Amino acid sequence: MRNNFSAFVIAFVLVILSGAFGTAWSAALSGSGTDTDPYKIASLADWKTFVSMCNNGSTYGAGKYFELTQDITIEGQWTSPNDNNQGQAFNELVVGSFNGTFDGGGKTLTFNYTCTVRDGIAPFKDITNATIRNLKVAGTISTNKNFAGGIACDALGSNTIENCTSSITINSSINGAGWHGGFVGWNKGTLMFKNCVFNGSLLGSNTTLCGGFVGRDIEGTIASFTDCLFAPTEVTVKKKPTFCYNQYGTSTFTRAYYTQGTGYANQGTRIYATAPTNVFTAKITAPDNNQYWAEGSANITGLLLAYELSEANSMTYSVEFDGQTLTSGTDYTASITKDGQAVTTITEAGTYTLIITGTGNYAGSFSRTFEA
Repeated sequence: MRNNFSAFVIAFVLVILSGAFGTAWSAALSGSGTDTDPYKIASLADWKTFVSMCNNGSTYGAGKYFELTQDITIEGQWTSPNDNNQGQAFNELVVGSFNGTFDGGGKTLTFNYTCTVRDGIAPFKDITNATIRNLKVAGTISTNKNFAGGIACDALGSNTIENCTSSITINSSINGAGWHGGFVGWNKGTLMFKNCVFNGSLLGSNTTLCGGFVGRDIEGTIASFTDCLFAPTEVTVKKKPTFCYNQYGTSTFTRAYYTQGTGYANQGTRIYATAPTNVFTAKITAPDNNQYWAEGSANITGLLLAYELSEANSMTYSVEFDGQTLTSGTDYTASITKDGQAVTTITEAGTYTLIITGTGNYAGSFSRTFEA
């Protein structure tokens, strides 16, 4: 009888605790945690509540929706491994693991943190099967450890980051591989970026192996970048790909652009604020809603290597850019030179150069030679 009663009491307590945990979100944060009525985070106190519930729970916000409704600034340091107060403050400000949907609501989460005690410094330590969207992150992370990230240190499972801008500055003093990323330090699963912009800074003259968006991956992982832009304010780390340092995984790029090469792995498409004259480019609107000039594959099809003089003035050809046929007079103009001099009619044998010059939504020029 006593054993049965004890089991009943334990089961009753567990039910009560489970119910209390299930309602704690709504008791502490406004909203109901659904897609249409997410839990609202409107202050630093609300952020700490959000962190506490994630760090102390067993579901880490799985299936729940959260929205940042005001700009929030998080500041702190953890520079002494024996300082329990610093460690406790870190645990109160950094989400240990998150499995839900976090909507930044277009607001800015400013994260200013100095950490020299542990790897992995970011607003979210781990994201697992999570969605982070409509969030702006700013501030400065200073560290001598690995895997700093503008949003998360580690990404596990299948995660989506969309409509986000990272203006974070990562100031690394580590000597060697840093594995820092403008958004995520370490991808350990499938990570999808959609319509995201990095315009912050990756600093550290002695630090190597970082990524504009993702610092590192592991074997079998996939990172995809669609409608994304790497437009850093400053980069001083070395061996830094524009988007992801692919050590073992695979990355794909669809309308992924970068404004400056890194001298290591220039992933995506190079774009320019001002159209260069020596490169044929097309005008595009990048994910930051600004117009740029993008490199691409320019080609002349149908142009022969040699013509009879009687045929040279009636040659036909098509001009293509990234597989799209361009229109003469609208997208480009054509001219012919011989020995550097412009000619309007081909009357003698020799080597000629056909020059295509962009106009309208195209700029720059390229050329091909032919014989007559």
